Amino acid sequence: MIKQLFTIGLLLMIGYSMLLVVAELPEFGVEDNPAFNEVSERYLEQGPEETENSNIVSAVLVEYRAFDTFGEITVLYTAITGVLLVMEGNKKE
Repeated sequence: MIKQLFTIGLLLMIGYSMLLVVAELPEFGVEDNPAFNEVSERYLEQGPEETENSNIVSAVLVEYRAFDTFGEITVLYTAITGVLLVMEGNKKE
C-alpha cells in the first residue's frame, strides 16, 4: 500500500513538473523565439553555397552536424545491441 502511494505521489510530482516546463515554453511562431536565431538564418542563407547541396536538411545533418549524427547513431546501435543480447540471454534460460 505504501509503495503504491509513493508511486502515485512520484507520478503526480513528475506530471506537475512537466506542466510547469510546458507553461514556460515560448509560443509557437513568435519571432523572438530562441529557435529563430542567427545560426538557422546562416544555415538557410549560406548552406547551399558552403555545402554544394541543394537539400538543406541533408546538408545540415551531413556537413554541419556530422559528429552529432554519428554520436546518435552510435547510441542507437549500442541500445539495439544491448536489447538483442538481453533477449538472447533470456532464450538460454
